[in-house]
Order: sequence, then C-alpha cells, then structure tokens
Amino acid sequence: MWPKIIELLKSQGFSQKALAELVGVDQSTICRLEAGRGPEPRFSAGMKLIELAGGWPVVGGVSKATEPPPRVDAFSSAIHSIAPTQGATHA
Repeated sequence: MWPKIIELLKSQGFSQKALAELVGVDQSTICRLEAGRGPEPRFSAGMKLIELAGGWPVVGGVSKATEPPPRVDAFSSAIHSIAPTQGATHA
C-alpha cells in the first residue's frame, strides 16, 4: 500500500524530502516505503501520509465531509488498484 501512496503524493508534487519533513521521519524512511521495503511506518507517520493523500473517503461507514476533497478519487483508485474489494460498489 505505501508505494502507491508515496507514488500518488509524488505525482501531486511532493518530494521525498518534503514528505519526510511533513510526516516527521527521515527521508530514508520515505525512500524505504516507496520501495516497499522494511517495516510499516509508525502509526502517526502512516496517518499523516494518508491525510496528505486526501484521507480515507469514509470512516466507520459515515463520510467525513459532505464533499470529499478532490484527491480522494485518486487516492481511492490507488488503493483499489492494490486490493480491490469483492462485491463492493463504488459511486
């Protein structure tokens, strides 16, 4: 999942260095996540990356906002290309 999220953020203009500073990790951590190597990031760092990518479109079955941020569709597509959900319908 993390390589796709980093790829999405980089396509939006974030560099590894900028992501590292925003998330509070070393640039080597972002590089490792982008390459799909090593352990998962700390929970707080992972949540910051997800938030930068537009956040989860739905939390607990309830939309977080009346209108999703514009990056949610790209984020959702990136996530679904990794592990599509069987039987799920998407608006």
